[in-house]
Amino acid sequence: MSATWYYAQGNRQRGPVSLEEVRGLLASGQLAASDLVWREGMATWAAARTVQELAAVSAADPPAWNVPPGMPGAEGGAGNHLPGLAAGEVDIGVCLNRAWALYMKDFGAVFSITALMMVLDWAGLFLALRISPNLAGYIANALVDTPLMAGLFWFYLKKIRGETAGVKDLFAGYRLAFVPLLVAAMIKGVLVFVGIIFCILPGLFLLLIWAFTTPLIIDKRMDFWPAMETSRRAVMQNVFPFLLLFLSAVGIFLAGFLACGVGFFFTAPLSFLMIAYAYNDLFGSSAMPGA
Repeated sequence: MSATWYYAQGNRQRGPVSLEEVRGLLASGQLAASDLVWREGMATWAAARTVQELAAVSAADPPAWNVPPGMPGAEGGAGNHLPGLAAGEVDIGVCLNRAWALYMKDFGAVFSITALMMVLDWAGLFLALRISPNLAGYIANALVDTPLMAGLFWFYLKKIRGETAGVKDLFAGYRLAFVPLLVAAMIKGVLVFVGIIFCILPGLFLLLIWAFTTPLIIDKRMDFWPAMETSRRAVMQNVFPFLLLFLSAVGIFLAGFLACGVGFFFTAPLSFLMIAYAYNDLFGSSAMPGA
């Protein structure tokens, strides 16, 4: 007897269906390669393109960051690919304007959650320094910074998509995807460190192409390597606009230091929201039901 399959689109779980039906949905474009699927025997939900039985069909599927309006996977409203943008393209001005509008609309929640994340991040680094000064940054990044940043992105994305979001979402990384986040942080930490040793630029380049790894893991429930590969492919489609986007976000963040050294508490949310909007435009919404 063949296994029954389930798949998720938007915030709805569908199924059970047969393997042949899932393949048919992929082939016709009704199911995106980035949409999540599950069958009995799988440890967790996974993107269709990462499942062996579906890989051949989903390989020809259009990338999730370029789903045409009206197609399954594009029902996320704010997450739809923006009209007039080519695949992989990002409009820095649009991201900044929308980030500013959301920040001003819900200043209290956005500011306080972001500030809490930063304080907890620094506290984690302080504790890591006491445990192992030589490995403090590596430990803090894997156990504290990456899961908290995932939670912050989760909070932002829910706000962007008009969903209810609160302080508990900041800790969603520990609850929903801690293991893949931990592994991704460890692998990225080692490879970026090696890249920085070799004239710095290779390490910075790796940071750029893997910038969407964390939100992909928490939002799409991808495993660490599919998330890293998906981020790399998306950024490499149009690397220079993404480079300018991240440089702009970093510049806004650092500008906060000019305000008595603590202004970054106010500029950080704007910087992070720019990245969250860029991510949402590229990958849309396909969060797991009940998350």
